Amino acid sequence: MAQDLLQQDPELAYRHARAAADRAGRVDIAREFAGLASYYTGRYPEAVRELRTFQRLSGTKHHLPLLADAMRALGQVGEAIDLAVRAKPSEMDPDEWFELGLVLAGSRADLGQYDAGLAQLARLRRICRDPAWLTRLDEAQSRIEALADGQLVEDEVVVLDVAVDDVIDWLDLDPEADQPEEDQDPADQSDDLDETEGQEAALTQGPASPND
Repeated sequence: MAQDLLQQDPELAYRHARAAADRAGRVDIAREFAGLASYYTGRYPEAVRELRTFQRLSGTKHHLPLLADAMRALGQVGEAIDLAVRAKPSEMDPDEWFELGLVLAGSRADLGQYDAGLAQLARLRRICRDPAWLTRLDEAQSRIEALADGQLVEDEVVVLDVAVDDVIDWLDLDPEADQPEEDQDPADQSDDLDETEGQEAALTQGPASPND
């Protein structure tokens, strides 16, 4: 029911998700749905808070691309980059790994580092096999190139284009997930971007496309 509601009426889904999270604050799935509904309705501060809480309760790194993208939307671009480059392929599925690479490329463009953003897309392209991924890469590349050429102003850049069906798919997590280890908050980590080049390259060495 919650999944159908998110697809049909995101605002109503958000209100239900918020009420559920308020009543069951220690239940990971309740916080997960609150985070997804917040992200999808543009409530980015709440999305960051709820998705971080979900990860802490569940011990997973699911929805890391959404968390990083919500940080981008809040102007916390350095934190989003730091979160992305510290991620590991084993922590998420191939689709989420690919989305995280797109967020990293977009974050570089947000900082005016267009060459670095395009280089990240090129690294993703070298491992890309899924036609849908190639389409996403072409769109992201066109957007960054337009920004670099001054043909697109910053506030016209669309954050992560996540279809509602994809958000619904990501809800299918194991409610019996292991309890988490102590995580370090990305906001407390260094934003020194000069040391992340090798880690960014690692984003292209993750899980292969499901079509391989």
